[in-house]
Amino acid sequence: TAKHGYCFDVVAYGSATNGVTLAPNGSDAINQLRIPAGGRWTVEWDGAKNKWWVYPVVAVVPGQIFGLTLSTAGSSATFSIAAGSASDKTNADSIVLAAALSKTTSAWAVGSAAGGLDTGSIANSTWYHVHLIKRVDTGVVDALISTSATAPTMPTGYTLSRRLGAIQTN
Repeated sequence: TAKHGYCFDVVAYGSATNGVTLAPNGSDAINQLRIPAGGRWTVEWDGAKNKWWVYPVVAVVPGQIFGLTLSTAGSSATFSIAAGSASDKTNADSIVLAAALSKTTSAWAVGSAAGGLDTGSIANSTWYHVHLIKRVDTGVVDALISTSATAPTMPTGYTLSRRLGAIQTN
């Protein structure tokens, strides 16, 4: 059956429970709807049935990756990552790169056309794994390169990552 009325997401932050009061037509309401902290819920008012529907939102598709292709112009110290999205390596959150990003083989710095190396100095004839990274507190998405395929040295504040592929120096 088709529902109609209101639909929105509620994200619970902070304490163990958050109270929410909803009143779509001024007389029907849910008072103190308890939502577990850290959850994401869709709340829907079905005006035809005079009923609320509350169900969890599946925000991350495990293993999902779209776009985010790697490219470089021949023998260059710069590489690019196309826009796209992926679930992080633990499937806890999505990482969305809204616009293409270019990085160099210099030491990591935030932003496009900035360095991407997580630690040390770039070496000849070495494979580097490209990781998409995210700061959950600010939502900033960037990339870095590391000799580690599974545990890159993350910049301060960045907690989520996803390996995209590898590049080799010459």
